[in-house]
Amino acid sequence: MEEIVGREMSRLLGGALTRPLLHYLKGDPKKNEGRAILLLTVDEGGWPHAALLSSWEVFASDNRNIRLATYNGTTTTSNLERVAVATLVLFDSGKTYYIKGSAALIRRRLKSDASNSLFNFRVKSVFEDSIPGVKITGINFLSRPDVEGHGTLRRELAEEA
Repeated sequence: MEEIVGREMSRLLGGALTRPLLHYLKGDPKKNEGRAILLLTVDEGGWPHAALLSSWEVFASDNRNIRLATYNGTTTTSNLERVAVATLVLFDSGKTYYIKGSAALIRRRLKSDASNSLFNFRVKSVFEDSIPGVKITGINFLSRPDVEGHGTLRRELAEEA
């Protein structure tokens, strides 16, 4: 196997969301429906913990602040409250983006869904990963047709912005 020397996989884009990322996270979630956004936190043992969020549960209020809805009583919510640092990973236009930041609890229960907590995620750094000639497609999922309330949840995230 040939060793790749001197090639950095991730490139720092800065300390705020780029215009395309802001549009992705602030825009119509129906355009990104089915595309998972990973939220990586740190568990009590110091290990990475991954959670899958939908575009309905993530909303950028500006290029430095992202609202997150996470289920109460979960490891993810507990980790955000305890450690507060996290990384969002999203896939768009054949590239992978890592958004590192810190989270602060805004409200324990959302008005639209009391089973969710609301956090503000403050962006600290944004990285881009891409490989020439390779299209990274990400993680996708299909919602059940009987699941409702996504629009109400998303509107509440936007109102808190």
